Amino acid sequence: MNTFLLLEYIKQNRLLCLLGLLLCSYFTVQPWDRHAADAAWVLISLISAGVIIQKKAKNYSLSTPKELKNIYWVMAAIPVVSIICFITSPLPDLPTRYLEPDIRWFLAIPMIMAFRELKLTPIWILIAFSCYALSSFLTAMLDTQYLSKLTIRIDGDENAVPFGMFTATIALLVLIFFTSEWIKKQFTSKQARLLTRTFLLLLFSALVITTYLSGTRAAFALILIGIVLLYILVYPLKKSITGITLLLTTLILLVISNSESALLQKLLSAPERVSSYFETYDTQSRLKNQRLEQWIEASCIFKKHPLTGTGPRSFREAHQTYGGKEHCDAVQHLKQGAYQAHSVYFDTLFSKGLLGIMIFSALILSLIKAMKTRWQSHSDHIRLGCLLLFMAMASHLINGLTLDLWFKNHVMGKNLIVLVLPLALIFHKHTQQPS
Repeated sequence: MNTFLLLEYIKQNRLLCLLGLLLCSYFTVQPWDRHAADAAWVLISLISAGVIIQKKAKNYSLSTPKELKNIYWVMAAIPVVSIICFITSPLPDLPTRYLEPDIRWFLAIPMIMAFRELKLTPIWILIAFSCYALSSFLTAMLDTQYLSKLTIRIDGDENAVPFGMFTATIALLVLIFFTSEWIKKQFTSKQARLLTRTFLLLLFSALVITTYLSGTRAAFALILIGIVLLYILVYPLKKSITGITLLLTTLILLVISNSESALLQKLLSAPERVSSYFETYDTQSRLKNQRLEQWIEASCIFKKHPLTGTGPRSFREAHQTYGGKEHCDAVQHLKQGAYQAHSVYFDTLFSKGLLGIMIFSALILSLIKAMKTRWQSHSDHIRLGCLLLFMAMASHLINGLTLDLWFKNHVMGKNLIVLVLPLALIFHKHTQQPS
C-alpha cells in the first residue's frame, strides 16, 4: 500500500520530484566537489525557470503576494547595483567574472517561484539537509582518518571557514525541525515522533562534530548563539533554560575534551594575538591579525569612494592601488592582496559603497517584513518556514561578521539556497487555479 501511494505521489508530482532529487543531489555533492555542486545549483534554477514558463503558457496565475514581490525586486536589484559599481569603479581592468556570483541572486528568483508553484513540502527540505549532514560527516571522518588526526581542519573541497560556517547553519536548521510543532502534527503517534526526533538529534550531532572538526571558531560560536535564540523563541522560559544548559554544556565539553584539536588551539591563542594588535601594532602583530587589518583597510578605501565603492570583489586590486603607505598603509600576507575583506559588511562597504549598503539593508528589511506578516498564519508549513528563514538570516548576519558570504559562485549558491527554501514554505501555495 505504501509503495502504491509513493508511486502515485511521484506520478502526480513529477516536476517536484525532479527538482527535489536535484536538490538532494546538490546537498550531497557540495562537501565533495564545489564545482559539480554549483553546476547542479544552476541546473535547478534553469529547470525552475522552465517550470514557470510552462505554467504561464497554460495560463496559470502565479498570484504573487506583495511581500514576495518586494523580495523579488530587491533580489533582482542586487546584480544591477553590482554592475553600476563595476562600471563606476576607479580601478582599471577589473575582470567581468567578478560580476558572475551576483547573477545568482537573479537566478534564485525562479527557484522560489517554482518551488512555491509545485508546493514544496518540509519533507523535501529535511531530506536535503539530511543528505548534507551525512555527506559532510562522512568526508570529515575520512579526512581525519576516523578522528585519529584531530589537528586536521576539514574543508569540504573549499576553505575550512566557509565550510564550517555553512555546516553550522545547516545544524541549526535541522535543530529547528527537531523543536518544531510541524513534527508533532506530521507524526501523530508517539513512537513515530520519537524515532523522527532521535534521527534529527543524530543529524544535529553529526553536523556539530563536523563543524568542530573544521576548526572554525566563528562557526562553533554560531551554534552556541543559535541554540540560545531558538530555545528562547520556541519554548517556555523554564524549559528553554533546561534545554540551553544541557546543549551548551555538551558542546563546551566537546571543545575542551581534546587538547590537540584545531578549534581549541585557535580559541586559546586568540586573546593574546588580538591584544598584541592593539598594544604593539607592529608588522608582526598586524600579520597575525589579518582580519582586523583588512577591515581597517576596507574602511580606509571606503572613505575614498563612499558612494559606489571600487567595484564588486575588487579587494585585491584595491589593495594594490590604495594599500601603500601614502594611502591606507596596510599590511597583508600576500603582496598582491587577499581576495576579500573577510566580512560581508566591510566588503560591501568598500566594494559597493553606500549604494551596496542600502540594497543589503533593503533585503534584510524585506525578509523581516515577510516573516512578520506570515507568522500570523495558522499553517504549520508557513510557521516552520518563518523559523527556518529567521535562523538562516541570523546565521548569515553572524557569519558575515568574519567572512564575505558572496565572494565565489559556490559560496554564493549555498548561502542563497538556505534563504530560497524557507521562502518557498513561507509563501506556500495551497491551491492552483487557472486564471
